[in-house]
Amino acid sequence: MTQRTANFVIGNGPLNNGRRPLRAGNAINFETWESFLAMLTPARLRVLKYLQEGPNESSISSLAKALDRQYRRVHEDVQVLTEWGLVQRDDEGKWITVDSIHVEMTVANSPALNIGEEFKYDPLVIKNLKRLASKNAEMLENLKNGAKKWGCHNDWPWNGFVLSGATRGGSARWQKNVKPRYDKELSWPVLSELKCEQKVQNRLKTVGRFKNKTGVWLWAMFEKIEKEGGPTQIRQCLNRGNAEQAIALLMSFPGCGPKYARNIMMDVYDERFREGYFAIDSRIKKLLPRLKYTGTAKYEDQERFLVGMAECVGMECWELDRLLYNKANEV
Repeated sequence: MTQRTANFVIGNGPLNNGRRPLRAGNAINFETWESFLAMLTPARLRVLKYLQEGPNESSISSLAKALDRQYRRVHEDVQVLTEWGLVQRDDEGKWITVDSIHVEMTVANSPALNIGEEFKYDPLVIKNLKRLASKNAEMLENLKNGAKKWGCHNDWPWNGFVLSGATRGGSARWQKNVKPRYDKELSWPVLSELKCEQKVQNRLKTVGRFKNKTGVWLWAMFEKIEKEGGPTQIRQCLNRGNAEQAIALLMSFPGCGPKYARNIMMDVYDERFREGYFAIDSRIKKLLPRLKYTGTAKYEDQERFLVGMAECVGMECWELDRLLYNKANEV
């Protein structure tokens, strides 16, 4: 019997319009190892392995039940596996999978190994998170739709910085005080038309709970964006390249650390930030003991723990991030 093999090459070709991998002959090129792993997640690999073993389940619903996962997550995983040629159905509706996956990668394109403890996840915590995910599935879908709309705003990412400033010290201020007047008072065109540095600074001081501190921070952001050519130019730069490049660009802005850099991209449901990243703020940090995290205080270790937890729960990292943030009191 002929062996079916999927061939992938890491770092051997550009992305299609900066986003999708390109096919070259029989191989598919991914720009980075991380982007390849974002496609072939552990959850999708488990689906592939299960189908390769020849299960009786032919429908997605029966497959989801067998894997003890949500239908829509399994459906998405099968779609991705099919898109990249790892799974397909024959004329009789039976699953056909590849027998092996060949990945070619030069040392120059290999990832830096993250050596650390192997996290263990509490079954009761995972069970509770699955329950919360199922209970709040509609909320998560609404958040996704709202995030996509937010990213289509002509001001983005300026509106993302204003949102970040408004939520320093709590998210309620954005919803009650800043969001209702954003377009008329704080949007990029409105502030640009003021043509007076002091007027812009005074307007920005009304955004955050810590007025002077937030105002100074947002003014520094405003100046940098203006110097770089405005929100459109920054948006174009952010939309090019991979997630790490977007994070590096955002962290070049004064006072923008790893949390804000991730959150600005996750707030628009950017496809590069749906897996592998968490915007770990004070609210999520307070939840870590309840999630049975016993690792270090390093951001990367906490993020790695949460990424693994998302896989155990069967959710996108983006979904778990928003679930933990919005339903912290139920975790």
